[in-house]
Amino acid sequence: MDEALHRSGLPTALAEAGTATDYDQALRASHHAGVDQIDAQIGTPVLAITSPDGTRRAFFGPVLDATPARADAIRLWEATLLMAGVSTFRELKA
Repeated sequence: MDEALHRSGLPTALAEAGTATDYDQALRASHHAGVDQIDAQIGTPVLAITSPDGTRRAFFGPVLDATPARADAIRLWEATLLMAGVSTFRELKA
């Protein structure tokens, strides 16, 4: 966890939030706000974003098997925003 925070340029002290219970209620509410926007039985992660036209969308994913390099993470985010702009997009599986 410390390495991921360091690579992201964030303070490693944030790792303590992973075991704290202070944000549990807000985290559960945020999770349900995303999951409740999807008309199917899904798992996590759920990504909820506002598309360029102002529509709020939510879908399952993306699921990664490792932390991508910064340039790849940016490319993935840009591709995710592009897909989210298609109103009928729901999920991408490999």
